[in-house]
Parts: sequence; C-alpha cells; structure tokens
Amino acid sequence: RAGAAACTLRRREPGHDDVFDQITGLHVDTGTISWHGFPGHTDCFAVEFRGDNKYFNAPLKVAKCASGDEMQRFEFSRQHGLIEWLKVRFCVRATSQTVGAPVVLGQCGWTPDNEWLLPEAEGPVRLKAQPSLCIVGPKVATGQHVASVNAFLGACSGEGAGAAPLEGRWQMQPGESHGQLQQPDGQGVLCLRVLVLPEPGSKVVSDWCATMDYTEFTFPGRYGLVKWSGNPDLCLDAGAATAGSLLILSNCNPAAPGMAWESPFKGGPLRLQHNAGLCLQSRGLMQQAILAACSYTGSASQSIPESDKPYDGALAPVAAQTWNILDTEAKRGFATLYCAAVIMPDTWEHELMKTLLADAPKVHHDIGIFGCDDFDLFAARRVFVGTHRAKGEVWTYAFKQAPIHRDHENADANVMLFMYFWAQVFHVGAWKKFEWIVKVDPDTVFFADRVRDHVRWRNPADPRFIENCACWNGPDYPAMWGALEVISRSAMFKFFPRIRDCLNNINYWDIGEDKFMRRCFVRLGVPGDFDGNIVGDNLCHTFGGCGQSWKAGYHPFKDVHGWLSCWVESVKR
Repeated sequence: RAGAAACTLRRREPGHDDVFDQITGLHVDTGTISWHGFPGHTDCFAVEFRGDNKYFNAPLKVAKCASGDEMQRFEFSRQHGLIEWLKVRFCVRATSQTVGAPVVLGQCGWTPDNEWLLPEAEGPVRLKAQPSLCIVGPKVATGQHVASVNAFLGACSGEGAGAAPLEGRWQMQPGESHGQLQQPDGQGVLCLRVLVLPEPGSKVVSDWCATMDYTEFTFPGRYGLVKWSGNPDLCLDAGAATAGSLLILSNCNPAAPGMAWESPFKGGPLRLQHNAGLCLQSRGLMQQAILAACSYTGSASQSIPESDKPYDGALAPVAAQTWNILDTEAKRGFATLYCAAVIMPDTWEHELMKTLLADAPKVHHDIGIFGCDDFDLFAARRVFVGTHRAKGEVWTYAFKQAPIHRDHENADANVMLFMYFWAQVFHVGAWKKFEWIVKVDPDTVFFADRVRDHVRWRNPADPRFIENCACWNGPDYPAMWGALEVISRSAMFKFFPRIRDCLNNINYWDIGEDKFMRRCFVRLGVPGDFDGNIVGDNLCHTFGGCGQSWKAGYHPFKDVHGWLSCWVESVKR
C-alpha cells in the first residue's frame, strides 16, 4: 500500500498459485519445452497419454511436437524452478537423484526432486539439488525423429565446460498466454478492461481486478496481436500508434500500426513491436489507457532499448507502464474454487441454472456458479440442467431429503437437509482438489472471480471460514449467512469427520444450516475471518444495490428476470 516503508518478499509455497507474482515481478511462461539435440528436430517434452486420466507418476516423454497439444503444454518459471503441466496440476519430478532416474509427474510441493534450474532460452534443464544432473532425451541419428521415448536424468557433461550433451539441450518456447494484464496500484491492483460492450471502438480502461468481466486477453509468445478472449477477432488497438493514442478494441489486423505488441517480460512494459519507444500507459482508475513515450527509472542517460531488441528487464519501467500477465487459463484466478448449490427441480431455480448455461456463449463468460474452477448441483432427484463449455453435460446429484420447518425467527430450520447435502458433497469428492469450498444459494447473484479476490490474501492451508454478516450482536455474530458460505478446504477436512459429533452436541432443531455450521466450526476450533463486503444481503442490511461491483454476491433475487437484471447491472459498473 502507498506509504509503506518496505515490502516483505515471501517464498512461493505450494497451493498459493500466483498470488505474489504481481508484487515480486516473477514471470511465468506457458508454452512448450522443445528438444534441439540435432538440426531439423521438432521434438517436445510431452506427458504420456493415459485413457483413465490418472496422471500421477505418468512418465515424461520426448515426442514429435504437435501444435496445440495439451499433453505438451507446461508452465515454467526460472525464478521458482517448477515445471507444471497445465492439463492437470502436477509438476515434473525426478524419481531419484541418480543417473538414469525416470522423469515423471508428481505433486507440486517444494522437494529436491522437482526444483529445476531452467535456461533463459536454450540449454540444459538441471536438477537444482544436483546441478550435475540434467534431463536428457534419446541418442538418435542426425535427421531422425524420436519415437516417443521416455526422458530421464543424465550427467550434464559434453561440449564445453558444464555444457549438456546434445541430447540434454532444451529450448523454452513460450506460447500464447491467456490472462489479465495487471498493474500494481497504491490502493490495490488494476487490470485492463473492455468498457461495457466488447465491440469495435469500445474503450479499454484500467479497473480494479476484482471486476474480472471483460479483463481477459490472449497474448503472443513474444510479438503479435493481443486478442480479447471473448472474441478472438477483436484486438487491442492504439490507433495511429503515436504518443497520445487512446486504447480501443478493433477488428484484428496484423498490418495495423497500433496492433502489433511486444508482450511484457518479468513485469515490464507493453511496447509496440515496430516502435519500441512507445509503451502502453495507465492513467488511473476507469481512465482510458494511452500510448506514451517509454519511461524508465534510473539514470536520465539510460536510453530506450532499440526497436529490434526485445525488452530484457535491464531497465525498470515507471509504475504506470509496468504490466504483469496473470495466467487465468491455467489458474482461473487468485484461488481455486469448488462451488456447490442445492436447487429444486422444475422450479425457477432449475430454470435459472439452465439459462445461465445457455447464455454463457452469448456473453463469452461463465455466469454464476459455473465460473468456478469446478462445480456441482444437488437436488432431490437427478435432473438434466444443460451443457457447460468445459465440463459437458451437467446433471444434478441426488441426495437424501429431510423435512424443513420454521424456527423461532421464522427462518428455515433445515440443518438435517443440508447435512445430507454436505455428506453427498463429501462422497462426490471433487472438493478435495480445490483450495476453497463455496456453497451458493440459487437466489444469490454470484461472481466467482470476485470471491477469489476476497480470499486471495488468506492462506487456504489454514482452517477458516468467512463471516459475512455482523448486523446484530450475540454469540452467533459475526455470522456466516447461508447465501454465500466460503470455507477453506482444510476447514472442511476438519468438518466432515466430525459432523456426527456436532449433531450430537449442538441443539440443531430450531436453527438454520448456516448457524449450525458456524457453531460446529467454533466447536472444532476453526476460526472465522470477517469480510463484510463479500456479499450484499438485504436480510443483513448490507445490500446497497447491484452496482457495488466489489461484492461477490447479492441476495435475495428469487426469479430469473430479477437475478439476470442484477447480474447485468453489476457487470456494467
């Protein structure tokens, strides 16, 4: 924050995703790792395909490169040393620290077997704990392609002092990346955002990253067009490409002077490809971005890099021209979310979920619960809901029902019904893969990306739940109201084995599920973190209109038209 005397840099820990990358300037590339043992080879690092999708300990192979093959797409950073496969969140590891050890996929924790020393461009991939050991490919005759041969550890010896043999030289080739263009600000983090409607001529402004609608773009590996993710025919355009040109969306044209960019490097500038003296500059919150002369901190005698030289991080750009790409294709945001909701079949709730799935292609954006990293719907019986762009057909999971009555506050006393729901969530099991578990009521207008922003500075490894209402005093406040329940995975690991204990020791007959959950967590020693801005709830007197775009939810909206109208109003703000 502005005025802080210093920043504390923390080592990136497993499970934190890229929370600190926007501050420390860590640069994470996504792309292929190609093998250049002999001239003319186009062989790549690849994961062995497995039809059962069980990729733990799957061997890494050297195979013919194939454009767009998800088996060959990795995330790699020279700073943190992990090589992460993007299809499934596993990292490249050696089975042992010895010559001949196979290279396989494993967990992404910090261990001596999965931290690597990566080359800047081309060279050996060394095991950090044993720098004399490198990943090597097969020895084949010049001009041949390999036939999907396993990679393994070999000695880093060969041509020149410390060089790897031909079969141990790799080239890190960043491909297109998909994500947000972020810039640290004195009060938070700003992102480039298309204003209101993504069409030719739309303004591109800086906005808080909590509002993630229309903030995702596809960036070239080094030079090229920056495409808006919702419609690849629309690109960032600086018009006449002169100082003072305002940034808009235009129909993509590689020959246009203001559309060819050099992607940011290690928290650097977004420069024009054919005029490296002009950089994209933010002008503040909700202001249209502009082209300006590239400016760098340090000595006034430092010159702007030549137009034919890629920006290499040697000069530090001024803050308004410093940009980072946060990969939202691989990570979808700051924290991973598993979301669940209970709906009543053949009611407006069922119709709402059908509508959200059907409308997503029209707005180029997953809506509501379907914007989470994974989701499931639960109901009294199995019913079809629709088709999701990534998950395919969406059906509800049936779970055991229980009667509901009104409590002394005239609210639903529904503890047993929702304990059966939580038991089914446990048995489905998808929740275990994600850092935060979110229960969403159907009448809550919900934004998954904003939840990520609210929890991004919390450690998901700590058992905790988010309190969201403090409108009254008493032992149950601040409360976790049921419209939006956000709970860390580690808290759920404590909760599930102790459901019976809580039912046996808490009088649940005359209270609702949300109050019971809070009392159970207190009994289990799980603390609550209060966030009064995560949901605008009319019943808690925190609803100030759907235009409060920092809210992750608005409650209650009990018909399809009202729900969608609130969503549209919030997106336009």
